[in-house]
Amino acid sequence: GVKFINSQGWSALGIAAHGWTWYRTREVCDFFDELRDSKFFDQFKRVVFYGTSMAGYAAAAFSSAAPGATVIALSPQATLDRNITGGWETRFRAAWRRDFDGRYGYAPEEVAAARKAWVFYDPHTGQDAIHAALFRHPNTTHIRCRNFGHNLGSVMAMMGALKPVVYGLVNDDLEEAGVYQLLRDRRTLPYYQKQLLKRLQEMKRPRLTYHYCHAVLKASYPARRPHFANQMNQIARQLGLPAYDPATTSP
Repeated sequence: GVKFINSQGWSALGIAAHGWTWYRTREVCDFFDELRDSKFFDQFKRVVFYGTSMAGYAAAAFSSAAPGATVIALSPQATLDRNITGGWETRFRAAWRRDFDGRYGYAPEEVAAARKAWVFYDPHTGQDAIHAALFRHPNTTHIRCRNFGHNLGSVMAMMGALKPVVYGLVNDDLEEAGVYQLLRDRRTLPYYQKQLLKRLQEMKRPRLTYHYCHAVLKASYPARRPHFANQMNQIARQLGLPAYDPATTSP
């Protein structure tokens, strides 16, 4: 995102983790303490903490160093404290030994100092949904990105929505309804269509799957979507429905 940030004339401070650290080191905490105590953030008109997944956790957790900041967190973790997540968070084993107590530890508490927090997540990704639910402070707006998966930032970028969403939230001229409006373009994104097809198959809804495949083929170039045509024909044979006909599904 550096090129995009520079093109807007924004200043940027990036913190890179060389490994699955979740930024849980004394040195990083000391660094943000120093920024806070020296009033480093006061020189900026607006401060935004942004990150995805592990960095989404950090964006929320360290935002308390700049009270009144905006937080944009994509698929963030609330914590990896095993006393809280031991019964349901089975990913990120490399971070289980990390200490999530103490300074900047529990992201939902730290983000309470923010002026506004935006938490993006896929409600069908179970662990991500639980993490998102732990962010309960009134300053938090949850954006449900259904069928985007954990790497929803990449999906938003593929559909051309990431930049306008971030731009709108940073400049404070985009509301929740506007975010969802920008995310509507997902319906024509091949990746999203495949994710939705996979979910329909998991739900064991063959007739609905059949009609969805037909809709996708009708709205796109069928020759490029053989997977949907094959799935439609397979269900057609099972249920005695009309098979895929290119003559009636061409856009």
